[in-house]
Amino acid sequence: APSSLLPSARRSDFGLSPWPQVRRALLCAQRTMGTQACQAALASVHSDGAAYRELLLRLGEAPERIILELSRNTSAIFLEHHAKLVEAVLRLRWRERAELADATLEFVQQLVSAQPTFVQPCMDALVFSFLAPETSEGSAAPAPWLAPRVHATLQGLLHSCPLGITCLFASLKN
Repeated sequence: APSSLLPSARRSDFGLSPWPQVRRALLCAQRTMGTQACQAALASVHSDGAAYRELLLRLGEAPERIILELSRNTSAIFLEHHAKLVEAVLRLRWRERAELADATLEFVQQLVSAQPTFVQPCMDALVFSFLAPETSEGSAAPAPWLAPRVHATLQGLLHSCPLGITCLFASLKN
């Protein structure tokens, strides 16, 4: 990956993604699912849940766009109501595609910053990403572009949630 796509080691712009294409995609994400539609889907978990279930289904169709829109609405995501959604995002095959990885890592960073209760499942997913993925032929090495991006995300998480170090150690232990 070109060095311009990799995050810088220092993040002085906490509100912005370290990846330029993620920032652009955040601005364009409203075409697929606007902020209000995303907020309505997240809130529908309290009523009939139809829009929330549709959001979970659409996650498989256009994951990058939906995840980027979720990144803009992390303050409306709660562990007791949206654990399935966060789990579904973290279980996507984001380690295989750079665009999906960028969107997922941005989501993780924004989510933990807004809702620290998600720090453990996010740390688990990030630590797991360093392991070789299972393929039909056995284990394959992770993509070379992945480690710097995950490392930068871990740095950002630990900066925004210093107590996350305990969760990181727990993830490493397991």
